[in-house]
Amino acid sequence: MKKYEVLTKMTANSLFIYDVTDDSLEFNGNFTNRLHTKTHYDNFVKNIKSNALIEHDSKEIFVKLLLDCQKHDDIIQENLSLLTNKDKYETFCIKVYYLKETNEILGLCRNIEFIMLADIDPLTGLYNRAGIEKHLEDVMKNTSPDSLTALLMLDLDNFKNVNDIHGHLIGDEVLRDIADILTTTFHTDSLISRIGGDEFMICCHSMNSIKGLINNVNEMIRKISDYGGKKFGISASVGIAIASNNTPFQ
Repeated sequence: MKKYEVLTKMTANSLFIYDVTDDSLEFNGNFTNRLHTKTHYDNFVKNIKSNALIEHDSKEIFVKLLLDCQKHDDIIQENLSLLTNKDKYETFCIKVYYLKETNEILGLCRNIEFIMLADIDPLTGLYNRAGIEKHLEDVMKNTSPDSLTALLMLDLDNFKNVNDIHGHLIGDEVLRDIADILTTTFHTDSLISRIGGDEFMICCHSMNSIKGLINNVNEMIRKISDYGGKKFGISASVGIAIASNNTPFQ
């Protein structure tokens, strides 16, 4: 790693070198202040299932990243969870580049947990308005007649009465339950956000038909009415815009 010591002085992020031939990984740079990790790992991929540094759901992503970068002539990246020196898993952006001459992979780990949190509504765990808007332009660029995009604006009817009659703690609980209804109703690739108060924005992309979307919307409205209709008197109003080409989301 000495030949990369200049890089370590140029960045505050953690660096690593993965030796493809030996299946070994070595950290350098400022990793000791950021990661709960060893300096060197033998049989890194072979033993990755037992490696506590990488969160369970991120292990496969890390391995795939190491394999995929060997097929590219450019830097590629993924977000995954690593164990920090605070003994908790946080989101890191991992950038890697394959060095063909030495059959090594140069990697950089940047903690983006604070960035991710800035885009998340702390009450519901959904995107906030700024968070979802960062993704919408890219989504629209991939919209075509064969891959439709729909933007839904949802407003809870009579939600003010929940806060006035039952109090804001119950109101917060209702909003969290509504967020769960939205995330379980729509496809996992959908972008879902709480843009303020009792208003939500849902972006459904890569759709093949409008019929499936309408079925999901009807199911969502039914679930919200069944959940809060009798007890809280709430229902939902939804506005839908559908695009079949690269249209600015605004």
